[in-house]
Amino acid sequence: LIRVKIGTEEQVVLVKNSNAGHHRSRPTPLPTTVSIEEYYPILPAQEFGKKLDHRIAVADVTMVKSTQLLYHRNYKAFVGLRLVDESGDQIAVAYFKQAISCLDPSVPPFSIEQYLIAGVFTGDLDFYAKFLGHQGASAKWLCMFCLAMQDRLKDVFISGGTAARFQKRTIESIKRMHGIYKEKLSLCRLANKQKQKEKKSRKK
Repeated sequence: LIRVKIGTEEQVVLVKNSNAGHHRSRPTPLPTTVSIEEYYPILPAQEFGKKLDHRIAVADVTMVKSTQLLYHRNYKAFVGLRLVDESGDQIAVAYFKQAISCLDPSVPPFSIEQYLIAGVFTGDLDFYAKFLGHQGASAKWLCMFCLAMQDRLKDVFISGGTAARFQKRTIESIKRMHGIYKEKLSLCRLANKQKQKEKKSRKK
């Protein structure tokens, strides 16, 4: 896990080691060499890191020689990081969930911290929520591990074998629900635009 802090803002990405021979209980760290590189990716700005797959870089860590922070001058923002080999060629890239705005890439201090994960992906609840794109404990479905609802949470304390049991979440179900959310959000925006048009036409 890579935690990137630029100025006062921070983002996280995941690097998955594709080398089948790596030691799972003692994972190999990435090289500490870091540089800033101007970058002009194909993805439009609004798509950076929106998909979970975009925030995960899959690479043979033994081939990685340095890490580059990607600065997009057109958008005036850091958009992710890139892993490069000894020749400077790209091995893998991971985008931030949200770009970090910065007018001058040479001004803000930055730091990169590595968290070597061996078998168990762990952190506090706030970290999990940010990484998975979950709204947190104030959401209607407040749990990031299962589909528990706010108004049914008290049911888990019912005795007599009738306590509620909630379906577990998986990475696949999170992706699927994110797709449904995007679709419904798009429909809501279209409906709001239509209402605004109708209001304007009535005023005329």
